[in-house]
Amino acid sequence: MTQPPHPSNPKRGAALAALVVAMIVWGSTFVVTKVAMQEFPPWTLAFLRFAIASLVLLAFMRGRGGLTKLRRSMSLWRLTFLALTGIALFTAAFNYALVYGSASQGALLYATIPAVLAVCAVLFLKERLNRGRVLGIALSVVGAALIVASGEPRLEVAPSPLLGAAFMLWTVVLWAAYTVAAKAVTDADQIVVIFAISVLGALMLLPASVVELAMVGLPSTSAHGFAIWRRPRPSCAS
Repeated sequence: MTQPPHPSNPKRGAALAALVVAMIVWGSTFVVTKVAMQEFPPWTLAFLRFAIASLVLLAFMRGRGGLTKLRRSMSLWRLTFLALTGIALFTAAFNYALVYGSASQGALLYATIPAVLAVCAVLFLKERLNRGRVLGIALSVVGAALIVASGEPRLEVAPSPLLGAAFMLWTVVLWAAYTVAAKAVTDADQIVVIFAISVLGALMLLPASVVELAMVGLPSTSAHGFAIWRRPRPSCAS
């Protein structure tokens, strides 16, 4: 007997659409950040990113009462660890990876995150690896090695590809640590969690940004340049 077709699930469609949008936004991050590095120094750009994000998220915090609940259900140490690994150190390393390497190299190396997460899940969450996951991890490692070994043909795009690759692989490790630690906060209000760690991360980045600006000076950024993250300098390594 033929089963009638299942009606389409609007929530599933919305979820798939959200995933596509997320992939497009995240994929563009490498290119946008690479261009932004011509506008702002790395630590300052990282600070501005999450200072602005905190202000935007603050608009969604009104009436949620989530900070009180979050403080009762989660230790400040865990929030600090999440802010350090997923915001401050991660974003700074990501920016430096794109100072020294290309956007395409960074994106390809960043794709090793699922493999590193699988290893961390085994070590810290006691999950098991099947043959498929082991094969995927092995292929990911081989792919990363080939990307690093291939280098970059244009020095003006990637002045130090090996150093850029090292920074990007460090971001992968940091994000894996953040993801494993964030497993314990999946039941909390995620807008509140992201707001809290964004504020903490911005505060962590602020001292480094101040020192950086004291050393290199304030960026000569026009309103137009601030809007599109563009500065008329030939190299982000300068």
